[in-house]
Amino acid sequence: MTRRSFVTLLLFALAALPVLASDIDGKWTATIKTPDGVRHYIYEFHAQGSELSGTFNCAEQKSGDLQQGKIDGSTISFLEPQTDTHGRIDITYIGTVDGDKIHFTRKVGTFGTDQFVADRVK
Repeated sequence: MTRRSFVTLLLFALAALPVLASDIDGKWTATIKTPDGVRHYIYEFHAQGSELSGTFNCAEQKSGDLQQGKIDGSTISFLEPQTDTHGRIDITYIGTVDGDKIHFTRKVGTFGTDQFVADRVK
């Protein structure tokens, strides 16, 4: 591969990164089976470069703003702050975007881990 071909390929790859990030924008729904019962979520994501912002709305719990949102290629991560009788509980998420699905693992404070899939609302 010539140097010029490599540089051209690299520029196309770098130009595609913002496209990956912007593919996350919009509403996503998820049903999460937890030890405390089923939780129904609606997430709204907004990407700007490598930063992710948005909201979460859980029908069985509280709603609010996402914190510490990041995007790295097809991987996203964020924190959902919650408060219950134990005090503040940080729920940390890491997910892989795959078209109209996000495969998530979330850690609920020190209580456990859930795996689930969120679907894009069309």
